[in-house]
Amino acid sequence: PSGDFLCGSCKYKWPISNIEINWSYKEFEIEKFYEEIKNNKVLDCNEIIKRAGGKISADDARRVARRLLRRNLRASGLGQKERAELIEALRLCAKSSAGP
Repeated sequence: PSGDFLCGSCKYKWPISNIEINWSYKEFEIEKFYEEIKNNKVLDCNEIIKRAGGKISADDARRVARRLLRRNLRASGLGQKERAELIEALRLCAKSSAGP
């Protein structure tokens, strides 16, 4: 990678701004964290935030936690008790991200 965009048809090059590069690094770290924990059956939003351990921000870790909880909620074969626990965990996680 040269750090430049390259037009496929006219071959014109222009520099990539740092903002665009930093955004992609942030998204990469979020996805990397998601891949690390996606197979765990953690139901606690705060536990997932602790596992992030500063790799990503608390807000992004909360976003990953909600994504995992929604994914687990869609899984088939859940009993009513498990579904209720996931719904409650998702509600609490969404509530904690809304602030006071």
